[in-house]
Amino acid sequence: MTELRNYQKNAVDSLEAKFERVLRSPENGVIVFQAPTGSGKTLVVSRLLKQLILNRKDDKKFSFVWVSVRMLHEQSKEKLEKYYEDDGLLQCSYFDDLTDKRIGENEILFINWHSINKKDINIYVRENEQDNNLNSIIQNTKEDGREIILIIDESHHTASSEKSRELILTISPKVTFEVSATPHLKENLSEFEKITLSEVKAEEMIKSEIAVNPEFLSLTVGPKSSDEIVIEQALKKRREIKGLFEKEGSDKSAGACAVTRSERNSNRQEEGH
Repeated sequence: MTELRNYQKNAVDSLEAKFERVLRSPENGVIVFQAPTGSGKTLVVSRLLKQLILNRKDDKKFSFVWVSVRMLHEQSKEKLEKYYEDDGLLQCSYFDDLTDKRIGENEILFINWHSINKKDINIYVRENEQDNNLNSIIQNTKEDGREIILIIDESHHTASSEKSRELILTISPKVTFEVSATPHLKENLSEFEKITLSEVKAEEMIKSEIAVNPEFLSLTVGPKSSDEIVIEQALKKRREIKGLFEKEGSDKSAGACAVTRSERNSNRQEEGH
């Protein structure tokens, strides 16, 4: 199991309490989770879902829908499958993986947001002869007595569009959980959780700054052009890295070939010059 940083543990516990308040409410609710890029948002969400299941003190059962922009739903699915591989508590699925036209208990359906917003390939929500569309799947899931939690990843890209609002209305989740580094806060917001940049930096998940080629500050330009200096320093750095790889016994041949090719090209340029 991946170890959480302190700020991630705090966020998971705080979010769990917020979820419990919304789950106890007679109305559906919206929870927004804001965290900087690189802070481990997906890890926090994966642990949150796990705790919601493990720490149940009532008879509530859950099914999840996870929506991401572009191809991020594939990355998210791969990450969560890795997080859950030890215990298999949650199952990660695509639309075609579902059985009996419903989302199972503790199952997460991963969907690409763009594929359900384009009318010409809107295979998820349109009616069909097999009655195998998102509308019927959601209805079947709810009829089985499970609460649906909708997770919208990178919600600032999607959650405010008209088609997105229609989809949320169609799913009518008990909890809509929006995750973003720069969320658009709504008037109907039920709960809000934020991880600050300073918290993340304090645990060195994000560096305050990275010095790239700091030795450049002490170089004397002289008669050489800036391009020549940059190339020379790059080759020097590659030789240093190659030496470190050799010391560790790791991929020596690839590093040697890369440096040798660069040196040959550089020599040809100098000879031609």
